[in-house]
Amino acid sequence: GDIRGLFKTLSVTVQDVERFLKASGKRFAYDDQLGFLTSCPSKVGTALRASVLVKLIRLGQCPGFNDMVKRLKLRVRREHLGDLNVDYEGVYDQNRQHGGKKRYTGIFDVSNVESLGKSETHLINTMIIGVGRLIELELKLERGESVDCTKIGWD
Repeated sequence: GDIRGLFKTLSVTVQDVERFLKASGKRFAYDDQLGFLTSCPSKVGTALRASVLVKLIRLGQCPGFNDMVKRLKLRVRREHLGDLNVDYEGVYDQNRQHGGKKRYTGIFDVSNVESLGKSETHLINTMIIGVGRLIELELKLERGESVDCTKIGWD
């Protein structure tokens, strides 16, 4: 997908909302030191969580995968997508076709981990670069090449 294009559209929308709030005598909660304030402490700063679903069937099963994701300044999160449950071990299909049993699909919900003290552009670029790296590694594994997750991080 076009993450940068989506970010541009989102930025324009946020600016429109800010103008509307200002005209109403209101504004987003903001602190000069912390940035934007939210009801969720993990989003203080930019209040931005950018995520993508990505299929990493082979890479997601490699030893050290979760620590590598952290070193790339990313996280994998637990979400519920209809009959699919996303967690740090990938999406498990629990629909009726498979008798409600968990089945590994290798689909991960990957997002930025930073927010405090970083710009929205930095966060989006970190996610794009990190997810791109994960996809490169998955393709290496598809070609039969080896990948050592313990040696991969933010270069």
